[in-house]
Amino acid sequence: MSLKTKLLLAFLGVVSLTLLLSFGLSFQKTQEFFLQEQEQLHEIFRQNLRRTLMELASVAALAVDGDLVRELSSRKDESRSEYIEQRKRLIMLRERLPEIRYLYVYRPLPGAPGKVQMIIGGEPFDAPENEVTVFEPYDSSSFPNMTMGFEKAAADQEITVDAFGSWLSGYAPVLDKKGRKVGAVGLDLPADRVTAREQRLQSIIEATQTSLLQRLALSSLIALAVALLVGYLLARLIARPVLDLVGATGLIAGGDLDAEVDIQRHDEIGDLARSFNRMTSNLREMASALQQYAVTSAKERELEVAANLRQELAPEPYVSIAGIPFASELRTSTFGGSIAYDAFALGQDAYLLVAMLHTPQGKPEATAALVRCRTGLGFLTGNVVFRPQDLAKCLSQKILAQEEPEKQSLDFLCGVYDKARSWLTVVNAGGAYPYLTRPARQEILQLDQDGGPPLGKEPNAKYSDFGIQVEPGDRLVLYSPYLLTLKNEQGETYGLPRFEEALRHNLELNLESMKKALLEEALRWAGQEAQADGDLAILALEF
Repeated sequence: MSLKTKLLLAFLGVVSLTLLLSFGLSFQKTQEFFLQEQEQLHEIFRQNLRRTLMELASVAALAVDGDLVRELSSRKDESRSEYIEQRKRLIMLRERLPEIRYLYVYRPLPGAPGKVQMIIGGEPFDAPENEVTVFEPYDSSSFPNMTMGFEKAAADQEITVDAFGSWLSGYAPVLDKKGRKVGAVGLDLPADRVTAREQRLQSIIEATQTSLLQRLALSSLIALAVALLVGYLLARLIARPVLDLVGATGLIAGGDLDAEVDIQRHDEIGDLARSFNRMTSNLREMASALQQYAVTSAKERELEVAANLRQELAPEPYVSIAGIPFASELRTSTFGGSIAYDAFALGQDAYLLVAMLHTPQGKPEATAALVRCRTGLGFLTGNVVFRPQDLAKCLSQKILAQEEPEKQSLDFLCGVYDKARSWLTVVNAGGAYPYLTRPARQEILQLDQDGGPPLGKEPNAKYSDFGIQVEPGDRLVLYSPYLLTLKNEQGETYGLPRFEEALRHNLELNLESMKKALLEEALRWAGQEAQADGDLAILALEF
């Protein structure tokens, strides 16, 4: 065997062993990292799911008449009109939650520790008899969180099993008009729904792990191909000071990529030495490039996830909800935009209007709280009668106040629109004062009544609403406070007078054109060097 072949085989053996050990170590570390992260992600998923069940149960408890729960005594009460109406309300709430199998009201069974009594079920009136267990004892001794639901919102830590199946359940207390706890609301999520969600999460984790390992393997193959080429060139040079080269190769195999040979010659030996030094330099650059690639890939994945989340939460620019036209426009700041709005029918010719245009800068937790808030509002429909100020207080105390207050603060506007009386009742919690524009009269009116602090700012905050007469064609215009603080190149502030002037000369435009014109006019005034402290948002609706 020639020296050329021996050098080539020796070099390839050392480099291949180094790459194999490096790949094996990287593979092991990657597996350990994903195993640890997988357990944490599944635990976070369960915690979020339990929190969601508690919040849904708390919202559903608001729709239960606590005084009726206290009065019910036997199945004879099922024929009472109040009982039938309350059950219809539970059925309506359950239909809005397709993943929830059971929704029910229960209370302690006197003289029977460890047992409860189901008194109102949310199943349809034509449900099978074996699913309706009202006024019958139910053994809750194996479900401690079910009993805890009489005192505070709670959820099962693990999937539970009873005669009806396997579930993950949430509970919340029911109060009468005097604030006394008279029972609780429970809702059951089937175990197969929980398992399906966990399987989807596991699929995403496994796909990410596979992609990373494939990239690692590809990098190793590229390194091996480069080593093959360099080894072949070295073998062709046939250097005599083999010991120097072997020593340097040993250092490289030990991980010292700064090792070089110092041979000052101008023949083939010198060429071999210079080639070896170039090889070590290439390996250093490759290691640095791979490290930079890993960092860049992680940042790109984070940006991709953030972009997908923003796209999912971004509102439609023009939409009709419950027959009421909405139009929105948003220009986001560094921290991302946040407009949320919805409308719900409360009965014949009565609608609930909800809008949130602003979350604090640099606090992504507020966006998640806003989404939970919108979810909770979806249950307050049907024949439930309430005032906007009560809804603001409920959302602030029951939902947002459960998190750390300094991290949760939402500007919130809620109104009840009585179409038959052309009357609007509004509560403004911490937001900029909205405007009522009347194109038919060529008028604009600022609704400058302060309804209370932002949601979640003060746990015991009080809220107050007010009413105003509206006419067909009138518009309610909301805006983020940062629009008024917009500055131009001279450092001047846009301010309220300029915004009111823009409202006046855009009164005749349709709803979609008006909201675009208001924002574009402010941006034109500010110029290319516009300075905004946060999101610039416009939301308008027409009665």
